[in-house]
Amino acid sequence: MKSLVIGGTGQLGANLVRALLEHGHEVRVLHRSSSNMFTIDGLDIERVVGDLNDGESLRRACEGRQVVYQTASYYPPETIPVDVAKGQALKETVLLLEAVRAARVDRLVFASTLTTVGFPKAAGYPANETCQFSTRYLNNPYLMAKAAMEEKILQSAQQGIPAVVVIPTEFFGPYDQRPTSGTHILMVAKGRMPVYIPGRVNVIDVRDVAVAMIRAAERGRVG
Repeated sequence: MKSLVIGGTGQLGANLVRALLEHGHEVRVLHRSSSNMFTIDGLDIERVVGDLNDGESLRRACEGRQVVYQTASYYPPETIPVDVAKGQALKETVLLLEAVRAARVDRLVFASTLTTVGFPKAAGYPANETCQFSTRYLNNPYLMAKAAMEEKILQSAQQGIPAVVVIPTEFFGPYDQRPTSGTHILMVAKGRMPVYIPGRVNVIDVRDVAVAMIRAAERGRVG
């Protein structure tokens, strides 16, 4: 199988690249020229420099690929107006969908986020992907941008793009280069988190998310 991983230098992407190689896939990674490459150093992969805002680089990266994994979706870098964040998120998503369509990719696996899952339908039951997105924080650029991207991908699936959305919850594991979720662990270990707010959240090993994304490509239903 010939696969493309967009965002292969990030935590999820780096683990996905390794899982694909273990499954015998031929892997191409699209990354920015400024990306820190240490998370995929030494791996037998093809590297393509590009950007989610560059439609031509996306088309080149998708060409000849059977499966495209999107693990680098737009993340608002700061508090900006919601319409600006949504506009940027949708621009990148549309460019990706156009590249996937042009390359006639067999499957697009899109990594969304826990925050697009709505509230449980009944008290005492967990939320899942059937719970429609809703939020009281309509001015939050992150929440609204992520919801807009997922909605666009699902709309494209109804229009013939073979896309599958995967919704990871909070994940921990290797190659967390920034770090992201691992920041909490480091803060506790260094004694920098003296208090915390009680609550529950679902967590998963990032390596399990990587395997789940491959399963989604192999067996997941479109949508």
